Amino acid sequence: MKWELMDEQKKIIVVDVTVSFENRTLAFREAQARKLEKYAPPADTLRAKGYEVQMDVLIIGALGAWDPCNEQVLQTCGISRHYAQLMRRLMV
Repeated sequence: MKWELMDEQKKIIVVDVTVSFENRTLAFREAQARKLEKYAPPADTLRAKGYEVQMDVLIIGALGAWDPCNEQVLQTCGISRHYAQLMRRLMV
C-alpha cells in the first residue's frame, strides 16, 4: 500500500498492491472491491478532515496476469509510460 500525502493540496492517493490467486476478471474485480471496502473507513476519516482522498488498487495475478485497470492506476500516480512498462515486466 502506498500513502502519498500532498499537504499543500490536501490530497491523498491510497494505492493498495494486491496479488490475486485467480487471474480471471471477476476475481480481479472482487479483490478490488474488498480492498476499497477495507480502506473506506480511514478514507472517510480523512475526508472529514478536509482531504481529497482517492483510492486505487493495483492487482497482479498470482500466475502472472496483469489487470488492465492497473494502467489507469499508474497514470493517476503520475508514473511515466516508460517506467510503467518496466514495472509491468518486473511485477509480472
